[in-house]
Amino acid sequence: MTHQNAKSPLRAFIKQIETEAIYDGHLSLEYGFLPARVPQKTLPATFKPWEDFAEKIQDFLFVANPQAVLEQMPLLQAEQLEDEYLPYASTLLSLLAHAYWRLGNSYYTLRMSMVSAYLPESILTPWQIVNSRLGRFNDKVNLPFQNAYDLFLNNWKFIDQKNQVNPDGSYDKNQLLIENLEPLIPSFGNEAERVFYMSFVEMHLYASKMIVPITRLQDGILSDDFKIVCQELDEITGLVKLCTKAFQKISPHPNSPTYCDPVLWAKTVGIMGVPHDKYPQGGTSGTGTPLMHTLDALLERSKLASTYGQYVQNESLPKLPSYLIDYVMAIRKVSINEYLKQKEGAVAETELNRSYQALVEAYAGENGFLGVHIGKIMNYLATGTLVGRNESTSGHERYIYRKTWEEVAQDLEQSRIERITHNAGRVIRNTEELTEHNADIILNKWTRAEVACHRYEDDLWIIIGNKVFDLTSFIKHHKGGFYLLTAYAGNDVSRFFAYVQNHKLIANNKFLKGELVESDLHGEQKDLYQLWHALLDDILLIGGILKIQYGHTFSSESREQANQYSLVLTGSAHHHFVNEHLHQVVTHLERIAASVNSPLVSAFKAILDLDAYTKLSRVENCNLTDFKAEKVSANQSDQQAQEDHKEELLQRMQGFRALDTNLIEKMINTTIETMGAEAKELPEFYRHQLTVLYGIIELYVKGLSK
Repeated sequence: MTHQNAKSPLRAFIKQIETEAIYDGHLSLEYGFLPARVPQKTLPATFKPWEDFAEKIQDFLFVANPQAVLEQMPLLQAEQLEDEYLPYASTLLSLLAHAYWRLGNSYYTLRMSMVSAYLPESILTPWQIVNSRLGRFNDKVNLPFQNAYDLFLNNWKFIDQKNQVNPDGSYDKNQLLIENLEPLIPSFGNEAERVFYMSFVEMHLYASKMIVPITRLQDGILSDDFKIVCQELDEITGLVKLCTKAFQKISPHPNSPTYCDPVLWAKTVGIMGVPHDKYPQGGTSGTGTPLMHTLDALLERSKLASTYGQYVQNESLPKLPSYLIDYVMAIRKVSINEYLKQKEGAVAETELNRSYQALVEAYAGENGFLGVHIGKIMNYLATGTLVGRNESTSGHERYIYRKTWEEVAQDLEQSRIERITHNAGRVIRNTEELTEHNADIILNKWTRAEVACHRYEDDLWIIIGNKVFDLTSFIKHHKGGFYLLTAYAGNDVSRFFAYVQNHKLIANNKFLKGELVESDLHGEQKDLYQLWHALLDDILLIGGILKIQYGHTFSSESREQANQYSLVLTGSAHHHFVNEHLHQVVTHLERIAASVNSPLVSAFKAILDLDAYTKLSRVENCNLTDFKAEKVSANQSDQQAQEDHKEELLQRMQGFRALDTNLIEKMINTTIETMGAEAKELPEFYRHQLTVLYGIIELYVKGLSK
């Protein structure tokens, strides 16, 4: 059978679609999910205000009241906009809506549950009209939303437009690489945004190239030509591997040419696209991309019991453009699994199974696209949650004290397993199996308190299972970057390690330092000691987080932008510390106090200079000044006042750094001293140290209230 006489339902469907006018997304045999012409900044003059206000979003992190700025935008009649402009209008309006929610209150990362769902009519009304005209409303969706085309696949341009775009707007799709691209309408204009958003474009370059081999695969199955089937499976496998390589370009390492700073990502890029709970989300997460739906359909994923499986079914799929849902169904019309069953016992069986299993491994294997996805997502999600990103694009809230990134790791792993088995359950590995060592090696014994002393970048130990590892020499080579190791320095990472399947490091004996020994206390004293362990773990984690936030540099940004981020994000770090971390510590202290009925005290002022702290704590108005030079009044006296205020804020932020990190260091050291006390002295010594800790907490919180 020749390709010209193909029977492929998918090919027939796409050829039909190519004759129709599609505005919400793209689908063609030549360009796949990508536009045949580069996205352009073109709107009729009447609608230019949308673009003008969208270009202001980059400044919103640093200005006084972005909501007031956006409320000045005029209400335009979107029903008068010609169809060809709808995709660009959808991108602009969705970015303006999310900027109003996320950047319009303060530079502190508020939870969406704390943000009003209100949007001014000048944004909401045209956004509703544009979404309606794009065909996005149905019996399940009646509010506007942002999808993957708005944020990624229609929101790119070549850095070198002159040499990479033809006069008619056509381009070489093979040049759609992260290194060549930048957002058409950036929300922040930083490198983290560019690398992250453009990775979706590059991945969909390869996903688009899968469409033709899938049509030929269907031809081969329908004409019973197993050679064609194997050939096309192998080609698709190669493209999936290229998707994985593109995804891996999102690098947490500063020396990478595609460095995506996890801290900057979390505090800027990661908070955009997060839905308000009153609005549907759409597909600004990976579950809403054509790539994921293509491969799930091809491998005939049928089990959707996991958290993310349910999200795909109930949230993501209904918000795909209708023709993409039909596209997915066209892929499923020809079953590769049924064909494999037909060939059981035939000469072709071995070769077919080899090609099929290679594709499954490339997509859903432990080291395939989804396995790498789990590791990458967990590194960014964990780091992001630790430094203040409190919601993911799926709309799920994330919490430090619950370590919700570990729950996500379980859910993602279950979702991965669903692709390759019908009996997926919670997949949690036994850490003992991953920390085996040569039995001939005599291991030193270490307590948790002793390990906790090694919590610095130049002296970093961790605990996995009952083994102790020295990762000082490995910190710069960790695939997830040094952020997580810094945060978990001196701590027990057994749970996190067990949830991420592609952790291989710890089998290496060269990092093995010894084994953990626990206290031999019993009864009430043992319970109390375990409470101290929990407190130490939390304070250690908070100490690591503060080192990340206050010690972070924005090396890939311009000097002006780096200075702005340093000022604004330090204030954010302090706000996060007060609202998330102190709450966590106080909760543990209350549990400990309940065990021994120790009262609160207001003493030990020498531990904390209350007067100095009270001055520093006046941070409410840090975001009410626009520090960008071009915004400063030409009046010299006003400009000088602005500079003086900026200098005052910088000094205040330096004070936060010193105060917060010193406070945590004192807590850690006090806890370690308590845990190291002789068993018979523990209760009395504990009461003394608890009094000290409560004094610190109370003075700190009292300072905030003034």
